[in-house]
Amino acid sequence: MRDLKNAGKYYWHYLKKYWFGFLVTAILIGISTACIVIAPTYLGRAVSELTTYLQQWTNTATRGDANLGSFHKTLWVYLALYLGDASTLFIASMILARITAYSLVRCVLGYSVRCNGCKYNILILTVMGISWHVTLLIWITFLMR
Repeated sequence: MRDLKNAGKYYWHYLKKYWFGFLVTAILIGISTACIVIAPTYLGRAVSELTTYLQQWTNTATRGDANLGSFHKTLWVYLALYLGDASTLFIASMILARITAYSLVRCVLGYSVRCNGCKYNILILTVMGISWHVTLLIWITFLMR
């Protein structure tokens, strides 16, 4: 517990500047979770609407009443929920990648000022397995300085 507390204090120094990004990311993940939880109910409604349509269409007495309008409406809502889930997760991941890149730049700059080997430290971060888009943002940030 003590090590976790010390690590939290150490990294909070680099991350406290990005509290708004963390807040937006948490909200976006909440929206994404709501979309992904609600979406299956609309898929079930779409199947029910399609079944109702097919039952009406196959019966000669009710063939004139068969309508796909409610099925299409339900599918559009399902598609909107799916796109809402995908887009919020994409935006949240881009915000977190930006936070990671800029906080690592702050951390590495602080370390490289002491060690006098800035580019070498970024190469180590790249080799350590940090994802490519975070590494790209770090390189861009260094090139802009």
